Amino acid sequence: MRHRSATLPAIISLLIAIDFAPPAMAQCNVPYQLTNGQVADATQVMADVTALADCIDDAAPSGSPNAIQLNGGSGGFLGVGPLANGQLLIGSSGNPPQAANLTAGLGITISNTTGGITLSSAGAPGGNPGAIRFNSAGSFGGLQLTDGMIVVGSGATFSPNVKSLNVLLTDNNLSATATNASYAAVLASASQSSGKYYFEFQNARITDANSGLGVATATVDFNNYLGKNTQGIGLEPDGGVWFDGAQLGTAAAVPAGSTVGVAVDITSKLIWFRTGSGNWNNSASANPVTGAGGFSIGTFSSSTMFPAVIWRENQGTAKIGMIASSWVTVPPTGFSPWAQESTPTAVKISGSASLSSAGVLTSNARTSQSSPTNPTGTSSVGTQVMQGLAGTITPGLQDAYSSWPQAMV
Repeated sequence: MRHRSATLPAIISLLIAIDFAPPAMAQCNVPYQLTNGQVADATQVMADVTALADCIDDAAPSGSPNAIQLNGGSGGFLGVGPLANGQLLIGSSGNPPQAANLTAGLGITISNTTGGITLSSAGAPGGNPGAIRFNSAGSFGGLQLTDGMIVVGSGATFSPNVKSLNVLLTDNNLSATATNASYAAVLASASQSSGKYYFEFQNARITDANSGLGVATATVDFNNYLGKNTQGIGLEPDGGVWFDGAQLGTAAAVPAGSTVGVAVDITSKLIWFRTGSGNWNNSASANPVTGAGGFSIGTFSSSTMFPAVIWRENQGTAKIGMIASSWVTVPPTGFSPWAQESTPTAVKISGSASLSSAGVLTSNARTSQSSPTNPTGTSSVGTQVMQGLAGTITPGLQDAYSSWPQAMV
């Protein structure tokens, strides 16, 4: 009993001290105020002790060791974390702050270390002095110019230089049309050799069984269907996918006017087709993001591929969409645009002009030459003779695709 009577005043004194703690400290309110000389009721004392225990619990740190302590909104602590390398507390309107890492934007790299965050610019100019720099998807691309070179744009279009004669390009080379029923082929102006890429054929019309949309090498046979060999793979009107002379399977059919999306994982040598926003490769389980259900092009004759169309019909059409701003449907996550808006290219002036290192443009066309001779006289007075000039004329500039003979006058 002496032990109990000695402990009780100490508890009561502690309760009074906590209840009347200075304003700078969090107060603990107990339900019963006991004063000196007051007979203590066991129920009251236990209620105060329980309140005191609750206060001690609320004042204890919350969460795992090294967690950041926040006001939990009920008089107690809320633990967030502990924070991993590079993490910060980020505000969340109406909710507790969250532990999160900074996210790098275009041209920025972030390195998280123990107790530190390093931000770096990926857009710093590099390369040799004098290199021409341009924005290449958030970082600097570079072109080194030699004597007589200039920088020209290379847009994401069909190539006017790699097509059949019976293919008409319109809409700034974005749209192609077959002008007769013979084989008509065209490649895009941009190629890729590794990575994951997406592009579209829009307003596509392929109605003949030998017409196809897909990808091909630079040496694909323009006089055969796309997929005849390992130089190309093509999606035909009925949805058949052809490669190396065999049908690999069936993707969705291509009604006239359709948008055909093409996802290519060049590194893994897989390809997917879809019409509109339908299933990839005509299968609910096919997914370019996970690599599921792709048609294998492991024996493709070259790792460098171009979007390609080969028609065997009159008025077959397609519009190429290789840049993100031109897409009609949503690409699979992780697949980049096949091409950027415009990629500058360094070229030299060729043909009938040259450009010096001083920037002087000079015509190489030759002056035309002629060498007429005097007409031959006649002494005849009874016979009419037609007189004229004889000689040669040499053109100053010959066509690159033909040899001009000398003209007789």
